[in-house]
Amino acid sequence: PDAKSVLGLQFSILRIPAIWVLCLASALTYVTRYAINSWGVLYLQEARGFSLPAAGTLLMISTLAGIVGAISFGLVSDKVFNGRRPPANLLFGVLELIGLCLIFFGPTNMPVLVIGMLLFGMGMTGMVTSLGGLFAVDIAPKRVAGAAMGVIGIFSYIGAGIQEQVSGSLIEKGMTVVGDVRTYDFGPVIGFWIGCSVLATLLATSLWRTKLRD
Repeated sequence: PDAKSVLGLQFSILRIPAIWVLCLASALTYVTRYAINSWGVLYLQEARGFSLPAAGTLLMISTLAGIVGAISFGLVSDKVFNGRRPPANLLFGVLELIGLCLIFFGPTNMPVLVIGMLLFGMGMTGMVTSLGGLFAVDIAPKRVAGAAMGVIGIFSYIGAGIQEQVSGSLIEKGMTVVGDVRTYDFGPVIGFWIGCSVLATLLATSLWRTKLRD
């Protein structure tokens, strides 16, 4: 096939509504993913009183849990849900949200935050594995599966970029400086992060009846 027909074929994925839902869900997932990576250390130090090494260790735990999440998403969606991604999306989205609630609203002690980071890391990376990979490949025709993943990837990083701007602005607005002492109100930015995760989970689950492509 000539280059023009290949390009036309690749652009045909934009006519699949489910791909747009995945793009949005993935962008929202990347908001929370990069929010914790970028601002998690500041939050754990300022709001929870952890030292820089302790905060770094907690974030490392969520990264390591992500490896488990990526592997287990494939296994759970294949073995437990017979290759269906939406039920697994719901499960891993809920795990991520429970993790976030423990991180932000649980008691300030190391065991609780470790559990929060484990659940967040597993749930988040499971969602990323699905939205930008497994589920995208399931929905798009095989010949343009790569293009589908590429488009979702673009949206994901747009989400990550917007997150930096919005989170930075909300955190700055919530910051007060008295003398040499800075205090932060993380309430609005936490609402933004959790809201994005809730929306991402709802969107990823909304494709419950989506037909798989050839």
